[in-house]
Amino acid sequence: MYDQYLHAAHRSDEIIKRIWTYVQSDPYYKDNTTLIITTDHGRGRGYRHEKLNWRSHGRLAFGSGEVWVAALGPGVAALGENKSSDKYTLSQVASTITAILGMKYSNARDVAPPIDCIAPKKNGAVASRK
Repeated sequence: MYDQYLHAAHRSDEIIKRIWTYVQSDPYYKDNTTLIITTDHGRGRGYRHEKLNWRSHGRLAFGSGEVWVAALGPGVAALGENKSSDKYTLSQVASTITAILGMKYSNARDVAPPIDCIAPKKNGAVASRK
């Protein structure tokens, strides 16, 4: 049902477009807001048993932990798809958000670093925005 997949992707794109259009039309948020968009799990690349189709994101769905992250806003470079070999994880999203806000995320002992292509460091310090 590939057509349904494409329909869902188009619908999601339209929702993101509406949010971004609103953000840019409001003086309070315009050029002062960064959107970070991701998923809570990936689709996976198949089960251990060929007879099973993808129906969930449990431990048997190889690759279900592989997700994507998109960001747009002031200070986020328009790089398109990141084709580097760097690996990023959802555990880095919280520290990325706080870095964008000019703060340091440190409520745990082992905090994952910010995603550097979204919240790059400037002069050795955490990147800050307006």
